[in-house]
Amino acid sequence: MKNCPRNLFSIISSFLSDRWISFSYGNSSLLHGYNVGCPQGSNSGPLLWLLVVDEALNISFDQSTKALAYADDIYLFVEAHHKNKSTRSTVLIGPLEQKGESFLRP
Repeated sequence: MKNCPRNLFSIISSFLSDRWISFSYGNSSLLHGYNVGCPQGSNSGPLLWLLVVDEALNISFDQSTKALAYADDIYLFVEAHHKNKSTRSTVLIGPLEQKGESFLRP
């Protein structure tokens, strides 16, 4: 994050790391590590989400690609006239992934 004090960044980073999902049904239970998304239901979740969306929407794509944020999702619209051009969308997701990864590094 740009110009974020190190101590504040450390607090937020610790809040987003080492998260787990637990699921129980009958006599079975499952525990799984979870490292994506903003925590939902938290007081800071909406602010964290706005920071992420702001960074994501500032990524420059070519004219045939548009990013749209709605509620808690980001949509990437890619113009394609043929089936084989749909693989292009996979390539375009790269900048979004890179931005997300860099967001969690000091």
